[in-house]
Amino acid sequence: MDEVFINAVNDYYHIIEDACLILINYINESEQMNITNKRELLDYIYSHHIINKKICERTYYFHGVGCTVEVDGIPKIDWDFGYLHFWCGIDPFKMARTLNNTSGSGGKIWDGKDIFEQCEKYLKEDGRLYKYKNQYYFDWTQLSLKKESLQQKKFDFRELR
Repeated sequence: MDEVFINAVNDYYHIIEDACLILINYINESEQMNITNKRELLDYIYSHHIINKKICERTYYFHGVGCTVEVDGIPKIDWDFGYLHFWCGIDPFKMARTLNNTSGSGGKIWDGKDIFEQCEKYLKEDGRLYKYKNQYYFDWTQLSLKKESLQQKKFDFRELR
C-alpha cells in the first residue's frame, strides 16, 4: 500500500478528530455539557437544531451529515460524519480539499479524483479498505503505521491561518 497515501489518510483523520474535539470541549465548557463522543455530539447538534457554531476565528457549519470549518471566512476543513465510531469516512473530494487547505498535505497537492482511484484500487485488491454509504474506511488494525498513532498526532488549528 502506498505509504504517502496512507499517511495522508491518517493526517485527514487527525485533522477531523482535532476539529471535533475542539468543538466538544468548547460546547462542554461554554454550555456546561458533558459530551464525550461523536454520538453525543451529533445528538446535541440535532436536538439543539444547530446550524453553525463560532469558536474564535473558526466557524463550524453543519450540513446534512457533515460539517465544514471556515477560518476567517475561508473553508478549510470538510467532512461527513462516519459510520459507527469513526469521526469521518473518506470522501475523496472533501479529503483533497481539506488536505490542500491545511498543513496535512505535507506539501503535496491532492486531487479528489486521484484519491477516489486509490480508494477504489485498494477496495478491490487489498482487503484493508471497505466502503459504506459512499465513504471509504480503512481497517486500521491491518495497517502498520510508523511511530504516530491516531491518538499521538495532533494538528494545531493556529496553522490554518
